[in-house]
Amino acid sequence: GGVSARSRAGRSSMPSPSPPESVGQPARSDDAEGDVAAPPEFKDRHRRERERLIAEGFSKWKRSDFNAFILGCSQEGRTRLDLVAKKYLPGKKLSEVRRYASVFFQRYTDVADGERQLQKIRKGEADIERVKEINECFKRHVALHGGENPHTDVRLPDKLPSDEGFTADEDRYILCAVNECGFGNWLDVQAYV
Repeated sequence: GGVSARSRAGRSSMPSPSPPESVGQPARSDDAEGDVAAPPEFKDRHRRERERLIAEGFSKWKRSDFNAFILGCSQEGRTRLDLVAKKYLPGKKLSEVRRYASVFFQRYTDVADGERQLQKIRKGEADIERVKEINECFKRHVALHGGENPHTDVRLPDKLPSDEGFTADEDRYILCAVNECGFGNWLDVQAYV
């Protein structure tokens, strides 16, 4: 299945299931131009089936919701749907976001550019893991070499790559700030310093 015209127009980010073309009943022609009219019971059944399928789909999800979902998953990871819902999709319930995620990750190939969107999420998750590793390195270094007061006692390499402009005490303080605030949280580090 491909993406519906409705999705391409930006009204829906996931393809909505479409009703079956026929339910096995023969069509009949009611006028000379060949327009096909179905019996009333067929129309009612077809309408109910269409409404059921729409209700099962994501008709209330807009393109902006889809983009926020992708951004949230790339920033927080697909396992942190609670944060994705809270920070990126505040108008959606967590249960809606979980259901949407389940369908997206099963059927992303049915979405226009779905593979590229999944790659964004995977890259973001790899970045999250890298930051975790860096933070663990900072914590380990401060724990092993921090002494009583890491701000004054933490051991630094003899020569740092950027020895220009900073003293050893300033480097220690920045190292402790990054250890406390987390790598990448530069505004927090700046406020700490």
